[in-house]
Amino acid sequence: MKSYTFEVFTQTPTAWHRPGKGEDGQRYKISQDVDEQARIKMAWLETFRFAPLYTQPCRLAVTVFLKCPKATPKYKRKDPYFLPMGDPDWDNYTKQAADALEGLALANDNVVVTGLGRKRWALDAEGNDTPPRWVITLEVIEEGDDVREEGRFAATWGWDRADQPQRAWGEDGGRRGSGLSESGDGGEGVPEDGFAALPALQLDES
Repeated sequence: MKSYTFEVFTQTPTAWHRPGKGEDGQRYKISQDVDEQARIKMAWLETFRFAPLYTQPCRLAVTVFLKCPKATPKYKRKDPYFLPMGDPDWDNYTKQAADALEGLALANDNVVVTGLGRKRWALDAEGNDTPPRWVITLEVIEEGDDVREEGRFAATWGWDRADQPQRAWGEDGGRRGSGLSESGDGGEGVPEDGFAALPALQLDES
C-alpha cells in the first residue's frame, strides 16, 4: 500500500465551484478553481515528481485549515469544538483536490473509492494562528491489500486539532523542505501505515 501526504499553502483554501456557462452554452471552469488546482498540482510535483499515474482504487483524505476571524476571542480559539461550519461545504474541498490530481496522480478522479474531508481553523492548540493550507493524503489500494482497512483510514482522521502537520514550514511560514513525503517504497516522513501519518506529525507542546 502506498500513501502520499503533502501540504499546499495558500491565502485561503478555495472550494470547488459549479462550472460556469458561456453565451455559447459551453461550460467553463471558474478562474478561482483553475488557480487553486494549479497550486495543488505544483505542490504535488514539488513533493512527488516521479510518482506514477494511478489507475487502481484509491482513498483520498483532505483537510483544509481556514483562517480564523481576527475578532474570535482566545478562549474560543482554544476550544477543540470550535469548528468552521457554514459554506463552503466540506465535500467541495475534496472535489477540488480530486480534480487537481486527475491526470497527474490519478488517471481519472473516479478511481477514488473512499473520500474523507475536514474543515478546521488554522490554529494551534494554544489558539494561535498558523498558515492557512491544505493537507492532502492519497492512499493507493494495491492487489493483496485488506480493503477492510477502511476503519483505520477513518480512525486516524479524528477531531483533535493537535494533529496539524508543522514539520514542513518554518517560523516565518515558509516551506522547510519535504517534511511530508511518500510511504510504501522508501519515502521518509510518513510511517508505513499510511494514514497514521498526520497524528505522527503532532505539535511539540513542550
